[in-house]
Amino acid sequence: MRIVTRDDSFSLLTLLLAIVCMIVAFQYPADSSGFPRAVATLLMLLAASDLIRSAAARRKPKDHHGQFENDATASDRRHWTAALLVFASAPAYVLLARLFDFEIATFVYLAAGMFALGERKPLLIVSVSVGVMVVVKGLFFVLLDVTRTSTLIFGT
Repeated sequence: MRIVTRDDSFSLLTLLLAIVCMIVAFQYPADSSGFPRAVATLLMLLAASDLIRSAAARRKPKDHHGQFENDATASDRRHWTAALLVFASAPAYVLLARLFDFEIATFVYLAAGMFALGERKPLLIVSVSVGVMVVVKGLFFVLLDVTRTSTLIFGT
C-alpha cells in the first residue's frame, strides 16, 4: 500500500472519529461540553488538513522511477519501528507519572520519544517537551481542574 493511500485512509478514519466525537459532545449538557467539542473540532481540522496535504502530494510529479516522491522505502521501516516504540512506551509514561510527577514524566516521555523518532537537536527537544508539558498541564490542572494524584517518591 502506498503512503498516499495509507494517509488518505488514516485521515478519513480520523475525520469519521471526529464527527462521532462531535455528535456525542453535543449530547452533553452545554456547560460541560466545551472541551469535548474543542477536541473534536481540532481533530476535524487536523484530519481535513491531512487530506489536503495528501491530495497535494498526489499532484506532485513522479520521479525518474515512476514512483510518487513520498512512496514507502526501506528506511520507512525504521520510522515505523520508532513510532511503534513511542506508542508502546506509554505504559512507561504512566509508571513514571506514578513514581515521580506529571511534569517529570511528561518531559522525559516527550524528549525520549523525539529522540527515538530521530530528532537530535537538544534545544528543540527541550523546548518542545517543556512547551507541550506546560500546555497539557494548563489544560488539565488549570482549565479542567483535574485533581493531581500523589506520587510514590514525591508524595502529594
